[in-house]
Amino acid sequence: MSTEAEVVGPFRRFRRSVMRSVLTRVATVYVAGDDVQDARRVADTWARRGIPATFGFWDDGRDTPRDVANQYLLGLDALRPEEYLSIKLTALDYSEALLEELAERAAQRHLRLHFDSMYPDTVDRTRALVTAFAARWGSKFPIGFTLPGRWARSLDDAAWACELRLPVRVVKGQFPAEPAVDPIEGFDHLIEALAGKAAHVAVATHDPELGERSLRRLAEKGTSRELELLHGLPMRKSLRAAEVLGEKVRVYIGYGRAHVPYAVSKVMENPKMMMWMARDLLHL
Repeated sequence: MSTEAEVVGPFRRFRRSVMRSVLTRVATVYVAGDDVQDARRVADTWARRGIPATFGFWDDGRDTPRDVANQYLLGLDALRPEEYLSIKLTALDYSEALLEELAERAAQRHLRLHFDSMYPDTVDRTRALVTAFAARWGSKFPIGFTLPGRWARSLDDAAWACELRLPVRVVKGQFPAEPAVDPIEGFDHLIEALAGKAAHVAVATHDPELGERSLRRLAEKGTSRELELLHGLPMRKSLRAAEVLGEKVRVYIGYGRAHVPYAVSKVMENPKMMMWMARDLLHL
């Protein structure tokens, strides 16, 4: 006779498999597509609502650093003045030559290049490159940096970013680090450290309560701020909270083969987000 664990285990795996299949189909409503033309099409839809975009090409490991750089160059060419490009140094293999190409193109159009966070062990190398990059190019276009709440070191990184006057994006963080930090507590601590000191803060969360709390704290200190939401995740509640507060909103538009799996995995991790997605779809 089968035990409860023997029955429940396979059932849960089957349920997750079915949900992942359904969500992958549903994600096409949210996800831009594979190339920059898809991202531009989605960004234009948001622009008609007065919401600017961030473009971020997401490689899946099959693209060479040269391929990724070419996608970033296309992204810069497609952006409007109020938009900016997020890049991943790991996808460029930290190539200074490729970064120089991006910098020249960004400088021509005076568009921000923003450095996404990746893994904890990449931060020191990224900081060193960004410091040199900012010293050389900082007067010609803005340079941004991402701070994950779940990393204890992010408080030190925040102080460094404030000293360089870098616009920052605060996220909970995808990859854990040691010592472990609760991502929500870490997010709150970062907002407190940045309030009144940062050049600009993008509050990047789909947690309406966390987003509202963070925007209020930054507003109290007179800090330039906005709510940044990921196109590909449910956002109606967050948009409504920002509207009530009278805060600016930006949408990060990820495109490329890696974006759909990421969006689906984030929803699968959070049952509450599944309900938000269902409500969004009913609204659509």
